[in-house]
Amino acid sequence: MITYKTIEEAWFFSCKKVLTEGYKQKIERGSFVGHERSQFESLAFEITNGRPLTTSFKGKNITTEPQIEKYFQEHIINLAVKYNEIYTYGERIHEYLSLIIKILKNEKNTNQAIIEVAKPDDAYLEDPPCLRVISWKVVNGKLNLTSFWRSWDLCNGLPVNLGGLQLLNELVASETDLEVGKLICFSDGGHVYDMSYSMFE
Repeated sequence: MITYKTIEEAWFFSCKKVLTEGYKQKIERGSFVGHERSQFESLAFEITNGRPLTTSFKGKNITTEPQIEKYFQEHIINLAVKYNEIYTYGERIHEYLSLIIKILKNEKNTNQAIIEVAKPDDAYLEDPPCLRVISWKVVNGKLNLTSFWRSWDLCNGLPVNLGGLQLLNELVASETDLEVGKLICFSDGGHVYDMSYSMFE
């Protein structure tokens, strides 16, 4: 498990590392068929401080607070599914969020505060959810959020995804009178698409 201080640090070093140590794969299904991605066999890291939410690189903003807030509102906690969407993370998270808060209020030393974002029928989808599981655990009085990603665009997805999950963890922590802890991340498909290779040259 690699430890990073911030989302920005996790973003930069994960992208650089996958470009030098990952394996190249031609995309045959899902997003950007025909393109290539540099991918990890597996990826695990923790972020000790989810603030600041934003990421920048070479003097340019990769993410901004309004962008992350919008992502959080529209994709993490919003029930609505737009006309061009099959699902959203929000509709699947929202259904269980009040239960998670209740569990953590009553039994802080639990391993059962978990939401399975994916569903078995997702196997039939052309582009099934990348985010599969979110879980919470109290360690030394602080609330850690762990996420598992089936596939994860480290360059363009990770910064806004983790900014949104940080806001989610802050929401749950505030409702359960806990301090905000770490973001812990796992993926067996962390990658950078070939369109983004030149960004890190």
